[in-house]
Amino acid sequence: MATREELKVQVYDVLYEEEYALLSKTAKAFDAEPDIRHTGRFVKKNNAIIPDTVTAKLFPESMEHRMGPAIVGIIACAFIVWFIFFNGPHVPVWIRILGVVFFLVATGILIARVMKADPEIYIEVSSAGVGWNGYSFTWQQILDTYIVKRPGRNAPAELVLLLDNGSIFRESLRNYKTASSIWAPQHDELCFYIEHFKGKMVNP
Repeated sequence: MATREELKVQVYDVLYEEEYALLSKTAKAFDAEPDIRHTGRFVKKNNAIIPDTVTAKLFPESMEHRMGPAIVGIIACAFIVWFIFFNGPHVPVWIRILGVVFFLVATGILIARVMKADPEIYIEVSSAGVGWNGYSFTWQQILDTYIVKRPGRNAPAELVLLLDNGSIFRESLRNYKTASSIWAPQHDELCFYIEHFKGKMVNP
């Protein structure tokens, strides 16, 4: 039976082959490599120490993910009001008033949605393991953790878990707030907590 380290190498090789297969022919011609980075590479040496009393960290839905649908909704509502007001004198006054009320109510609802993260969209990193949206994996199940970035300016990064049953679990990070600030490197806080709790499992 393979050891955890041997199994980790085997599963990583599968991950590498999957990502390499997605590279373009041009990229392969120039000997490009898949962008697979260990989560430990995102951790700074001067990161703050996490107190022992902290046993979990929740990474909620990002503001950017909330703003997109809200902006589209507000524009759609504004267009409806514009259509009502500028459709000539034949539109009754009560319809115009109703249109304004609809716009104000809809805008208020959409702004409230932007201000509050969806409680069903999150990543939780804890002393027990990693979980999100109904899935959870213990540190005993997780062989290693990586951040994968596909070619393309708008391609979202993925959190990749190598599991001890030989499978690879991926989650796009597009929807989550995973950086410590807008000035910090992407996903630095997520990786920091992953490495912290993973290290405590390896070195209790």
